[in-house]
Amino acid sequence: MVGRIGRVCGIALTAVLLMGATAQAETVFRRGHQAEPESLDPQKVDSAEESTILLDLFDGLTRINGKGEIIPAVAQSWDVAPDGLTWTFHLRSDAKWSDGTPVTAGDFVYSFRRSVDPATAAPYVSILYAVVGARAISDGKEKDLSKLGVTAPDDHTLKIALTEPTAFLPGVLALPIGYPIPKAAVDAYGTQWTRPGKMVSNGAYKLDYWEPQQEIRLTRNPNYWDAKSVRIDVARWLVVESDETAFKRFRAGELDFSRIPVTEIPYARKNMAAELHPDVNMWTAYVILNVGKAPLSDVRLRQALAMTIDRETLADKVDPHGELPAYGLVPPGMPGYTQQPPDWMALGKAERLTKAKALYAEAGYGPDKPLKLELIYPTSENARRMTSAMAGMWKQALGAEIVMTNEENQVTLAQTRHHDFEMSLYGWIADYPDPWTFLSILQSDSGDLNTFDYKNPEFDQLLSKATQTIEPAARLKVLEAAERVISRDMPMIPLYYDVRPYLVSTRLDGYHANPLDIHPTEDLAFKE
Repeated sequence: MVGRIGRVCGIALTAVLLMGATAQAETVFRRGHQAEPESLDPQKVDSAEESTILLDLFDGLTRINGKGEIIPAVAQSWDVAPDGLTWTFHLRSDAKWSDGTPVTAGDFVYSFRRSVDPATAAPYVSILYAVVGARAISDGKEKDLSKLGVTAPDDHTLKIALTEPTAFLPGVLALPIGYPIPKAAVDAYGTQWTRPGKMVSNGAYKLDYWEPQQEIRLTRNPNYWDAKSVRIDVARWLVVESDETAFKRFRAGELDFSRIPVTEIPYARKNMAAELHPDVNMWTAYVILNVGKAPLSDVRLRQALAMTIDRETLADKVDPHGELPAYGLVPPGMPGYTQQPPDWMALGKAERLTKAKALYAEAGYGPDKPLKLELIYPTSENARRMTSAMAGMWKQALGAEIVMTNEENQVTLAQTRHHDFEMSLYGWIADYPDPWTFLSILQSDSGDLNTFDYKNPEFDQLLSKATQTIEPAARLKVLEAAERVISRDMPMIPLYYDVRPYLVSTRLDGYHANPLDIHPTEDLAFKE
């Protein structure tokens, strides 16, 4: 049985290689990808690893382009009612699925209903709770999916009714959970609809080939409404888990777009300056603390652990790649927003340590009873260095004993989502340029996104107030108050605001640094 499977895969791979050898006129873009996607079902993903591939395969009502801008996609325009509660989207008449059938407003109605259906178990469903009926349906209190406030008066008009004004709705609709889903393919193939030969998509590319742990190959979708603007024929997403291996493959000419290990950045600055792009992102790296379980249900322990991390050492010596030390959750760069780090950030290191030791003792821990915790992290050399350094800091400052456990990215994500951990190395990148994208995941009812198991009525009330505050500056002040609560309760330990260094071939055109770290293939091209 094993040998037979091996021969079939070998034949398929040979066919792909021969295809590349014979189609000399094709432009092929090779991008290193850190992990095997958990799924290519847009409504069942919640990580950047899957979302970056789905950007090539699907178009929502809106999309985020390679400059990080939210632009019209399937919806060519939209209107908003004066009270902000009804949005009317006008769909393009030339939008089609990859099989040539029209994309209609009814497809979006089906997709949004599927998103909130409890049977789908969409991890990102809470981001749709502003839509009328979404929360009740998702919670199982309302069984009638037609009660969702998404309707189609005709094939090219979609109406979305909201319970509260949501200024950032165009950004939400550009996310995978807002993509249309091909009902005919789902009905025909069930969970296998995302496999090659079965998937129907509506983006710039369509799925051609998928070899697990090796490669996902996408080819141009001739039925894409803006196909004339797509200049790369084939996108090869190659799974390269190690940054070191990715760097070697880029230098060998096997990749056009790649990550780079931080240890090689000095070399790249000197020898590959034209290819190195150390881009600043709206990305906060942090350690999730499972506050739903003892002992980290004790805020004193959480504060003590947060106070005894030397973020400057992590950024300057342990994992130096241009990142900024982080004390608060929301990163810099949010328009009109003032960050709200914890009060103890203003203390000197000696004062901070004294206060942390006192809190640690108040919680019942000390030399005779050291705190013992497990910290999980996805397998990578950078993550290993980071977690080892933190464990050493906690041991030296408090006497805490930390066991570090690494697993494949998918395993770590699953453990974190299911609260099967004590501490987890994690991070969050902005879905759109608004502090809501960072704060909303901590709401009590945010489902799988609330990996912290954090529940605080005071925080929930502030976020509810923010949704009801229409004046933009006043709304941001409410969100600042909400972040102050998070900085006090410390359900996570912010580590740094990340910089994602990339190597980009000088043959590529159209690459733009942007804080959302969005680089769709359709916005790139090879120079003539």
